[in-house]
Amino acid sequence: MNTALRTNLAQSLKVGTKSVTKRHISATATVLARAKPTANKLPERDVGDLPDYDFNDHTWFGHNMLENIRDVRSYLKKAQYELPQLVKFQKPFVPPKSVGKIVAYKTTEYFGEEHPNARKVVLTVNVDNLGLTATQKHKILLLSGPRYNPEKNEIKISCEKYRLREQNYKDASDVLDKLLEYAKDPSDTFADIPLQVQAQPKKNLAFPKEWLKPRKSTN
Repeated sequence: MNTALRTNLAQSLKVGTKSVTKRHISATATVLARAKPTANKLPERDVGDLPDYDFNDHTWFGHNMLENIRDVRSYLKKAQYELPQLVKFQKPFVPPKSVGKIVAYKTTEYFGEEHPNARKVVLTVNVDNLGLTATQKHKILLLSGPRYNPEKNEIKISCEKYRLREQNYKDASDVLDKLLEYAKDPSDTFADIPLQVQAQPKKNLAFPKEWLKPRKSTN
């Protein structure tokens, strides 16, 4: 072992007194320590050194007005310089062909109060407006079951199982889409199943005459 190394080791370890110099692991050597940057540090100022407010600035309401003016000016600049560049993308408008009303939705509104029936959605559609063939029409009527009304030739789908009305709109529409998908499936046409639809006549209930109370005599 080198003599200088032994001398340094003897100074750090005192064998006679059994004492060892200690240093924490987290301690950093002086050579590796870095000075904190002070170039971007702002000078400390006391509140009393600030200049007095001479009412030479806008209020919060004035700053809001200026911000609104800046927004309007930015939109005006876009309308003047950017919108004219969109002319090359314009196309002539072709109105869609009017096919009439196919699907109708019915809801009930209770103004001023919440009601569980307000979320119910009833979808009705005329079978002739679905553009189906005779085979597909036969199949969709079989799949619809009691939802088909032969007197009006309509399929009626109602939904109220969701809390929001928009969800019931979507669910009723999805049921109709599924019926159309299965009706147009050529793998099984259900041609061997007869369609038995009987129109149920409306019952006109009459009030029983024996329930009428006898009139009191005016004498």
